[in-house]
Amino acid sequence: MKDSQTHSGFTLVELAVVIVIVVILAAVAIPRLVDTEDSAEQTVARDFLSNLKSAANLWTVKNEGSPTGFTQFVDTQVPADSDKSITAATVGTNPGNCTVQDTIIDCSTAFNRIDAVYQWEDGIISASISTK
Repeated sequence: MKDSQTHSGFTLVELAVVIVIVVILAAVAIPRLVDTEDSAEQTVARDFLSNLKSAANLWTVKNEGSPTGFTQFVDTQVPADSDKSITAATVGTNPGNCTVQDTIIDCSTAFNRIDAVYQWEDGIISASISTK
């Protein structure tokens, strides 16, 4: 007499196909997540450049003259000095991540995946933002 019992479940081939599909999806998704983190840090760095320019403009209006360097309107202390427009701690999670000098702000340690250096030259603020 034949055994009429049926077994339910997945075959080894079906499980292998599912594993291959999951690996392919992970291979596609993980690089995109890494790119998203790079993009987010670059956006923060560009926003900080915009904040620096705005702070310089505010300083100019308040003092009726152009600043000669970052140290006139960027405070390295937290909380920020009330006479200064922004603080270098705006970038990164810990105060003091950015090194502020009169003509340069180095935020290389403020980010995990990018380097950001802001320069002051003849009243023009520029940035060098690159991946590490």
